[in-house]
Amino acid sequence: MKLRPYQKDAIDGICQALRECDSTLLCLPTGCGKTVVFASAAKIARDRVMVIAHRDELIQQGAAKIAAVTGDRPNIEKAEQYSNESTMFPSKCVVGSVQTLNARMGDGRRVERFNPDDFSLLIIDEAHHAVASSYRTVIEHFQQNPKCKLLGVTATPDRSDEIALKEVFESVAFEYGLMDATRDGWLVPIRSMPARILDLDFSSVKDVAGDFHQGELSEIMEREGNLHGVADETVRRMGDRKVLVFCVSVAQSELLAEIFDRHKAGCARFISGDTPPEERRQLLRDYADGRFQILVNCMVATEGFDCPDIGMVVIARPTKSRSLYAQMVGRGTRPLPNTVDGVESDVDRRSAIAGSAKKDCIILDFCGNAGKHSLASLPDILGGKLPDEVVKRAKEHQDKAADSEESVDVVALLEQAEREIEEEEKKRREKERRRLVVGRAKVLVDEIDPFRVYGMPSRGSSNYRVLPLTEGQKDLLRKQGVPFERLDTWQQRELFKETVKRFKRNQCSFRQAKLLQRFGHKTDCSFSEAKAIIDRLAKNNWKAV
Repeated sequence: MKLRPYQKDAIDGICQALRECDSTLLCLPTGCGKTVVFASAAKIARDRVMVIAHRDELIQQGAAKIAAVTGDRPNIEKAEQYSNESTMFPSKCVVGSVQTLNARMGDGRRVERFNPDDFSLLIIDEAHHAVASSYRTVIEHFQQNPKCKLLGVTATPDRSDEIALKEVFESVAFEYGLMDATRDGWLVPIRSMPARILDLDFSSVKDVAGDFHQGELSEIMEREGNLHGVADETVRRMGDRKVLVFCVSVAQSELLAEIFDRHKAGCARFISGDTPPEERRQLLRDYADGRFQILVNCMVATEGFDCPDIGMVVIARPTKSRSLYAQMVGRGTRPLPNTVDGVESDVDRRSAIAGSAKKDCIILDFCGNAGKHSLASLPDILGGKLPDEVVKRAKEHQDKAADSEESVDVVALLEQAEREIEEEEKKRREKERRRLVVGRAKVLVDEIDPFRVYGMPSRGSSNYRVLPLTEGQKDLLRKQGVPFERLDTWQQRELFKETVKRFKRNQCSFRQAKLLQRFGHKTDCSFSEAKAIIDRLAKNNWKAV
């Protein structure tokens, strides 16, 4: 299997990271082949490899991909399926269910069937779950072997996840952002189509573990008016696109599918964790084969579900979690098969996507009054490591599109927000520069040489002791605007004597002389002559006359 350039970089990053530390994390967007990458890592591992996941779809996909990459069909440890550990040459790779590995067996847990010393690599799929106690139990078992390394793979984690994951993983081996993958032509462009439902109000919903309280959110999303709002807008905007709808509850999924069918008979089915496994697999096959247009699901199609021809993802399940939002959006980002693989340049890949039957993916995002809550949206997951202020500005631009039925390019919104903030920062810096220039000019004015203003030949000091000015003499200089405080005693006294002398001779004052000098006039004129010149300057808007 030929690896894509970023996948090769990811493998190199993993090898380097695991040479330097015991655990590392790989972050790749949904649709960028993280299963291929960890299967390649398993292939080059020195000893046996254990891969753990929490869903049947992930386990089956992982096993199939490892078999394709390594040529060795891995054993599966899940429910009634057991890895054959009693043979002399067991399979190099085992793919196990985290729930099964934690299940009780005799006096211990099922994970204890595996000798940690036989394994050199433990891989956790969807590693944002790794902080859970069930995963920690499995990790601790294999880490009894100090030579067993830990690799986690995940799509873009939530910020809160990033903090928690540092407790499990020492480093990030490689990170490839959703915006990068889109720009490089590996994923289809994502377009946002926010839709506003006036009665949708999340402002009073409580928080639980960083997201909405599921029961309270379900009650809102299951209301008749909100259900019809979601269905009406979806049917009106979907065209002939294949649609995947995410819901918060089983009841909402079932009711929405029913309402969709009222609009267009036979167009929708719903699926949930309560759907029997065989019925679920048949529904997914029928959906993939195009037997119906809309699949409404309750948290089933978030991880391990691949259907490349999905053209619209409907977020009827508001969330504050970036990782969950990324999982939902990721179901629609894959290009159609055989569109981009083998195409060398990013320009040609983007052109190939533009010329295919799937040119982009629309994210129909239902918004309402969120109050104090900050809902996850496309700018959050496309923004990657962009500054928070850029993402916030792009979200504001996106929200303005909620009253329009046109889709918007979120990458373009992020770039626009970045340009705007850069321009504002540039203006701020220029304003600060001008302020400093004015400040420096003011200092220069304050520090102007009074000897030069008076036309005196020298401002040198004297070696002779002179008496300091009295407070009355200083007040006279202040009233005349003569800067003297930074001068020594002799210089102050010289300026005082010149000021008094000019006053007695009816010569221009210090302030007049300073202004005349600024506009290129001589300063040895009388007080009245100076006043006349200054009056003419004022009438001429302070331009030289």
